[in-house]
Order: sequence, then C-alpha cells, then structure tokens
Amino acid sequence: METSSEKAPEYTDQPPPSYESLFGKIKQAKQNSGGNVAFAQNVVGITTNSFGYIIFLVLVLAIPITCIVIGSSFLHQCPAQRYIPIYLIVFGVFTLIRDVSSLIQTFKARKDGIDENQQQKPNPFDGLLSCFLFAWFICGNVWIYQTYGNFTTSNPAASDYCHHTLFYFSFWLLNVTYIILEKITRAISRNENMQTRKLFRLTALNNLLKCCRSYAQASSGNKQKWSYAHGPSDTPLLGSTIGQALQDWTELRPDKEAAVFCKGNIRKTFQQILEESDQLAAGLLELGIKRGDRVGIWGPNSIEWILTQYATARAGIILVNINPMYIANEMEYVLEQTGCKAIIAAEEFKGHDYYDILFHLIPELARCEDGFIKSHRLPELETVIMIGKKKHQGTLKFSSVLEAGTSKRKAEIMDLQKRLQFDDPINIQFTSGTTGSPKGATLSHHNILNNSYFIGRRLGYHEKETRICIPVPLYHCFGMVIGSLTMASHGATCVFPSPAFDAKNTLEAISKERCTSVYGVPTMFIDMLNHPDLPKYKLSSLYTGIMAGAPCPIETMREVIGIMEMPGVTVCYGTTENSPVTFQNFRDDNIEKKIGTIGKPHPHVEAKVIDEYGNVVPCGTPGELCTRGYTTMLGYWNNPARTADVIKPDRWYHTGDIATMDEDGYCSVVGRITDMIIRGGENVYAFEIEQVIYHHPCVKDVQVVGVPVERLGEEIYAFIEFKEGYTCTEENIKDYCKTRMARFKVPRYVKFVKEFPLTATGKVQKFKLKNEAMRDLNLID
Repeated sequence: METSSEKAPEYTDQPPPSYESLFGKIKQAKQNSGGNVAFAQNVVGITTNSFGYIIFLVLVLAIPITCIVIGSSFLHQCPAQRYIPIYLIVFGVFTLIRDVSSLIQTFKARKDGIDENQQQKPNPFDGLLSCFLFAWFICGNVWIYQTYGNFTTSNPAASDYCHHTLFYFSFWLLNVTYIILEKITRAISRNENMQTRKLFRLTALNNLLKCCRSYAQASSGNKQKWSYAHGPSDTPLLGSTIGQALQDWTELRPDKEAAVFCKGNIRKTFQQILEESDQLAAGLLELGIKRGDRVGIWGPNSIEWILTQYATARAGIILVNINPMYIANEMEYVLEQTGCKAIIAAEEFKGHDYYDILFHLIPELARCEDGFIKSHRLPELETVIMIGKKKHQGTLKFSSVLEAGTSKRKAEIMDLQKRLQFDDPINIQFTSGTTGSPKGATLSHHNILNNSYFIGRRLGYHEKETRICIPVPLYHCFGMVIGSLTMASHGATCVFPSPAFDAKNTLEAISKERCTSVYGVPTMFIDMLNHPDLPKYKLSSLYTGIMAGAPCPIETMREVIGIMEMPGVTVCYGTTENSPVTFQNFRDDNIEKKIGTIGKPHPHVEAKVIDEYGNVVPCGTPGELCTRGYTTMLGYWNNPARTADVIKPDRWYHTGDIATMDEDGYCSVVGRITDMIIRGGENVYAFEIEQVIYHHPCVKDVQVVGVPVERLGEEIYAFIEFKEGYTCTEENIKDYCKTRMARFKVPRYVKFVKEFPLTATGKVQKFKLKNEAMRDLNLID
C-alpha cells in the first residue's frame, strides 16, 4: 500500500453506473473512453495564448454569424428553396448561443478562480445542437420527398429529388465536420506549449473517436451472450503484508481510534494496536513459536482476539480461527488437522467452559509445567494461553505472554517485516459446517488483505471517514476479513457492540458511536428491525453496510433501507475458500438487484456458470458457479485430495452453488447442487420454494430440504418458523403454495419449529434439518 508521511492515500475511481437503461450504458461508455471529461474540457475554456485566441474567435464566432447572414439573404432572394436558408439560420443561431454560453461559463470560472482545465461541466447546448442536426436532416429529407411527390426512374422529378437530397446531405455532413474540427481546434488553442500541439491534437481526435465507438457499443446493447464475467478495475491489487499495511496506517494516523469494544468501554488507537500487537508477537517468539507455525484462537469477540490477529500477522505465524461453539471432539479435530503449536482461549462462552473442554482433551495439564505441554492425543500442541484474570493449571495467562516479549524480540518483529512475503499463508479458516465436516481453507496475506480492500472500496470507505459496527463473530471471515481487517486496508474504526450478537447492544452501538456502516446476516437485521426499542435509537449516521451469509427477503431489505436509513446497503456473496467475497452489489443498485442478485464480480475476479460437462452456458441458464482470481485460497490445509476436488488445474474454484448470470454480468444463486431436489425427474430448487413461502403472512422464516423416497426419488420437506403471535395449519401452507407455484414444487411435508439449528454466524445448518426430517419419516434412527 503506497502511503506518504503527510496524508492518507486518495482514490478517485467511482463504482460504475447502473446498466439498467440505455442512458446508463452511454454514461458508462463515456467514462470508459475518457470522452466525457475530454469533451467537457475541450468545450469549456479558452487560452490566454493570443494565436489560439484568434483562431477561437474566427471559428467559434465568425462562422455561425456568417451562416445567419447568408441564410437570411438567401431566404429573401430564393423563397421557393427555403429549406437551405432556414437550415443555415437555425444552425447559426444554435451554434452562436452555444459558443456564447461557453464563453460566459469560462469567464465565470476565471472570475471565481477556477482552473478551466479542470472544469468538467459540459455545455448543455452541445447536446441540443447535435439533436437539431439529426432532426433537421431527417425532416429535411421528408420535406424534399413531399415536395417532389412519388416518383419513378422515368419521372423527371426523380433527378431533382436525388440532386437536392445529395446536396442537402453534403451540407449537413459539412456542418458535422465543422463541429468536430471546432472541438479539435479548441483543444489545440488551449495548449500553450507549441511543441506539444501535435500530440494534443491527436489526443483530442482520439478521444472523439473513442467516444463515438463507445456510443455505438452502448446503443447496440453491448450485451454478453455467455455466462462469463470479470471485474475490470483501474485500481491495482495491494502488494503488501497485513502487518505492513497496519504499520502504514499507524504512521499516517497514529492517534485515530482503531478499535472500540463497547463492553468495558475499551478503546484503542492505531498506535496502541500496533505496539500491543508487536509486544504480543515478541512474547510468542519468546515461547519458541516461529514463522509458519500455527496458533489457534478460540473465543468470542474481544480485544485479545484483535491483538492476536495482528500479532500473528506481524510475526508470520499462521492464525487458526476456531468456532467458539465447538465442543471437545470438534476442537480435537481442528487442532489435529492444523497441528497447532499453541492455542489462545477465552475462559468461557455461552455455557462452554473452555478450560474444562481442553482439560478433557489434554489431561496432562494437571501435572505439566505452565506453558510446556506434552500431550499424547495432540503431540504438536505445546502451549495453552488463557484469556482472563484467573490462573489455570498448566496454562499461561494472556497478560503474561504480552509482557514476556523482550526488546530484542520486538526488534526481530520489526526486522521480520522486510522478509515476510504477501503470498505467505497467514490464516486458516474452517468452513462453516452447514453441509458437513469443516475443512481448513488456507489463505495468504494477499488473499484477505486485498479482499478487505476491494469490499471497502465498493462501500465507499476510501471516500470518507468510516466507523463500522461489527456484531458478527471475529472467528468467521465475515468478522475478521470484511470487519476487523479494514483497520489495515482502509484505516477504518471498528466498533464491536458485544462478545456475541445482541440486537439491543448493536442498535446502541450504532447510535452512540455514530457508526456509518453495519454488518450482519439477514437474521441479525430481522432481529434489530423487530426490536421493540428500535424507534428510540438514532441511526441517521448509517449510509451503508453489508448483508451476507444467506438470501435476504425483500421485505427485510426494504425495511433496512427505509427504517434503518441504509440506502447504500450491499449484498455480498462468497465462500470461505475465496477470502471470502467474490460478488457484491453496488450501493446505487435498485432493490430488485440487491435481493434478486448477488451483484457483479469483484475487481480482478473472473466468474462463469458451467453445465455438468464443464461448458460455459448461455446467459440465464442455471449451472454451477465457478470463480477465479486473487481471492482463491492456497488450498485446504494438509488435504490435497479435497483441494483438487474444488480447485482444478486451471485455478477455477468450483463453488457447488447453482446460479444464473444475466446479460449484464449480474448473478443470482438459486441453490446448492446438494440442495437441488429431484422429484419425479423434475429439478426443484429449495431457495425458489423458500422465497414463495416466506411471503405468507404467518411465516417468519422457512427452510426447505429434500428427503429420499422410493417412488419419486425425493420429496419436499418444509420447516417453518412462525412470526410471534401468528399460527396456521399445514394445509393452509400447502394451499398457499398451490396458487403460486407448479404442483410438483409444493411441499409434501410441513413441520413447524420454534428455531433452526444455526452456526455461530447465524447460518442454518441444513444437513441437521435433513437428518431431522429423515428421522420423522423413520428413514434413519
């Protein structure tokens, strides 16, 4: 990340305009060609150079005045041939008005002390004049045709008609040529350096030609036919490590707030975060943990989590994110898979006693020296570090490790920044486990730092001061990459309302800390919107945010935009294996785009939709979504076979999601391959049924799975959660579906539940629902 010692980096590129209309396409085409700015700069302003000023006056003022004079004289002498003089007069008047308007605009800019070379406001009479030229050409030919009537080649009037039409077209083309030459001449006259005029003339002409080509492409639609898209960008990828990026921002804004933890009112500046992270990194080195070793972090959102995240990045140690809801067997699986050398754990969370779980796995804690474990079941694990004030047998306190780093070790950390590479692995994040056993996605500095950076750019973090409310868990890529890593990628302030999500705490944090952005999965936003105290909180500071992790119901999106005052909220799509985000909406997309699609590919990311044979399908055709780019993980840790299943030799990552792509590159996910239900030979997508049932007035949430049956192959099983105070019957739900979808899509089984099995991030674990459905039907024990 390039920085200076005086101010933070400035960025000027904006999100592309909407492609929803021809006008949007034209606007985009002008921006792509550079013609918009070039045209405006050529039209507005004159030079102080005397030679250029004379040329300007002759061409810009003399020619339209001459047209008016000649036209008036010709009209008086030859009233029968009035279409030519009228054309001359009107053309002259329009041109003169436009030129005088440009002069006034320029002199006003100079009077106000504005550099007209930087002024980009176009002259409205340019467009009016162009419309006049086109309209007059059409109307003139119609008038000539009506004058001479219908004719054939034997009709004497035919030659006169052809003569007048050719003359009229030639005169019209001459005027259009005049407009183009005038623009080039203006551009030349504005350049005071005689040696560069030739180059400037070619540049101006090139801009004109590029703009014309872009207009032609826009008017023809420029639609793609196949389901392939990529995210173009003039903004390069960051070639930096996470630790270096944090140091860069610290040098720029050392006293700016970096992190706020509302519980306990803990506030840390960038300088404090960097110093304490380096102190912890030095303490880890003192324990014998070195670059490339793995250290696990197990606990809810806390300042210790953030310090561990940046300490490991500064030391080149690979951080292993562990779900705070894991129990003993899941913890053993993660530690064994990754070969963690140390684990940093909280004392407890939501009834889980972490030390008790660890003691169950490592009974050697009872008799080992503090910080020096020799475990039979986990031979690579050497140290357990506990967060909190209590001292636990066989473990080290987090505060003790923080204090253990010597000045020599801190110097090693500083020296290490020159040797760490941005392609080094730095993080292992386990998949959420919504479909089965989690796998450890290995990610580099380059993966996650750039992903955080480009997510922030699409949200506008590079344009204004940003305070992000982060109620999502840090152990998940949503909280860590999209959330806390924005300190290093954008110099943002991260606000954490509570250790785990709580609607009231989140609303309080937004209001009190004046957050400009908030993150969450749809269920989190639903809980905030349904909180009885919502009207009490001031949310006017919000302008954007992210909703991700699951499809968003349209009513929820409308209320987030309206009630929570977040017009720029976006939807993100991705996978843990992709750092995580590969698709995202733009802030100015309409609500249909935000709930009906996952947006367009991120900058520097390719995407395609393929059939079962690996061929790219036409736009609008469902198939498997694949992505490729800087986001793609290095692989599953210590699992090359599973890696080869999803990342092919050409580096395309196969998501397992069924999607469609439209002609503008917007993508819609319709389900997972594993979620597709094949009922009697018909392909049925669970998401499609869920969207219909969700609109039932009694339904708060719905999940649909397929269960195996003998005759039809699979049947549809719907789990429904009611809104508070509402109820209905199974038959009512089925009748509702029958009027809104094909009969083969109507659920055969309906079950009402009070809640769904969720991951720590609020994502529904459908495999558990499917097991429950199969038990209900006596298909499994």
